[in-house]
Amino acid sequence: MNLYRFFKSAFSITFIIQVVCAFTLVIYLIFYAILLTMNILTAELETFFTLIALGGSLLIVLVAIGFFMRVRDRFLGFLGAEEDFPSGTVTEKVVLIIWIAAIIIFGAAMYYALYLIYEHFLANLIGSTFSYLMMFLFIGIIIVCFVLQVFVFIMTKYTRRVVKQVLQT
Repeated sequence: MNLYRFFKSAFSITFIIQVVCAFTLVIYLIFYAILLTMNILTAELETFFTLIALGGSLLIVLVAIGFFMRVRDRFLGFLGAEEDFPSGTVTEKVVLIIWIAAIIIFGAAMYYALYLIYEHFLANLIGSTFSYLMMFLFIGIIIVCFVLQVFVFIMTKYTRRVVKQVLQT
C-alpha cells in the first residue's frame, strides 16, 4: 500500500469531480434561465440541456487541465516526499488502513447527510422537479468533495504523527 499515491489520487479525483460539477452547474443554470425566460421548460429539454452542460463542462476541464495540475502540484507540495510516509511494517499498514477507512466513512457520512437534507427538507419543497434535483445534486457533490478534500488534507498533514503516536515509535 502506498499512502502517498492514495492521498495524491484521492485529492486529484475529488478535485476533478468538484470542478466538473461546478462548471456543469454554471452551464446548467444558464440553460435553465434561458428556458425559463422563453417559457419552454419541459422535462425533455431539461434532460437534453443537462447532457449538453455535462459535455461542455468536460470540454472546459480538458482545456483548463494545466490549471488543475498546478493546484494539484501545490497540494502535493504539502504532502512532502514520498519516502517520508510510513508504510513499511505490518503494524504501520494496519494503522494506515484504519486511517484510510476513516476518510471513507467521513465521505459516506457526508453523502448520507445530504440525502437526509434532501429527504426531510427539500423533497417536500421541490418534489420531483428535475431541474431543482440536478442543481441540488451538483451542489451536493461539490460540498462532499470539498469536505473530503479537507479531511484528506488534515489526514495528510498528521499521518506521520498519528502513526508514531499509535505505535509509540
